[in-house]
Amino acid sequence: MQLNLGLALFKGGDLKESIPVFAALLKTEPANSPQARQLTILLGMAHYGLGEYAEAVPFLKAAAQADAQNLQLRLTLAHSCLWTKQYQCVLDVYHEILLLNAESAEADMLAGEVLDETKDSAGAIQQFRAAAKADPKRPTSTSAWATSCGPKTSTTTLPASFRPSSTTTRITSRS
Repeated sequence: MQLNLGLALFKGGDLKESIPVFAALLKTEPANSPQARQLTILLGMAHYGLGEYAEAVPFLKAAAQADAQNLQLRLTLAHSCLWTKQYQCVLDVYHEILLLNAESAEADMLAGEVLDETKDSAGAIQQFRAAAKADPKRPTSTSAWATSCGPKTSTTTLPASFRPSSTTTRITSRS
């Protein structure tokens, strides 16, 4: 009954209200059960949906560890880590993403964003080039690259069409 309540709240957009319901249910489940994995993902995504990226990271990490083939979950985790300046987390997840999709433009973009934030312009440009090569029709690849090469501007001040999407970033040299 409580799971249905939590799901209804989550699906209805009441993410904040769904979190305590899912958290209480998670405490009653065996750690590696399918229900615990589902609740962990739901908690991570509820925090993510609220923009509470730091709170989302531990749930998304746990969920990603439990589901080795879930590319979208890893991309969501990498974005959460990026937005909370957990750069080593982004790079670790980047390498996991490449194992699942060696041509992930989004993974290259994430790596480029980390390198740009850590003032490695040459590395960032290399990653943005790899992203543009992997997906030349994706505007985020070229706009993020252009943004990193130009004056330093926070992506939050850019128009929405120029901000990195929820599917962005990659690191490691690819020739």
